[in-house]
Amino acid sequence: MENFPVIDLSKLDGEERKPTMEKIEDAFENWGFFELVNHGISHDLLDTVERYTKEHYRKCMEQRFKEMVASKGLEAVQSEISDLDWESTFFLRHLPDSNMAEIPDLEEDYRKLMKEFALELEKLAEQLLDLLCENLGMSIASFYNPGSDAVIYPAPELVEKEAEESQIYPKFVFEDYMKLYAGLKFQAKEPRFEAMKA
Repeated sequence: MENFPVIDLSKLDGEERKPTMEKIEDAFENWGFFELVNHGISHDLLDTVERYTKEHYRKCMEQRFKEMVASKGLEAVQSEISDLDWESTFFLRHLPDSNMAEIPDLEEDYRKLMKEFALELEKLAEQLLDLLCENLGMSIASFYNPGSDAVIYPAPELVEKEAEESQIYPKFVFEDYMKLYAGLKFQAKEPRFEAMKA
């Protein structure tokens, strides 16, 4: 089996840019993932993030274990220990709105560190998006849309009478829809759909 792709971003600045871009293209088309090296995020920052994360994990797991022992008793814990899920996770969101202030038990230094790390990841992600756009080359996204004054709604014969009367599928003018879509495009899907219904 062929080894999965490892992309050296430092080679983009020299004579090896073209083969590196080809490797990135192949990774996206045929693998769906790849490892990045020399990506610009310092090893010191990565090592610090790993150290703080492991420390946070250790503290949380120890505390949960002590609480479980206290509430169930040692014998019950010993009988259940093989069935426990030892995974401990928390989800940090950077964009569009950070949730780092909402995560309990994160020390302030850890929050600051993860904000710095998230900013570095954002810059790297933007760089990768630029490379993807460059790799697209000949490419132009084109759409064949209805007229701006077209009224969009399902054909009555395809909708049950009750649904039509209650306007489960409301009518809308295409231009109004596009204005709403442009304003809500980068928001979460569920509230976006609810706004379009309204």
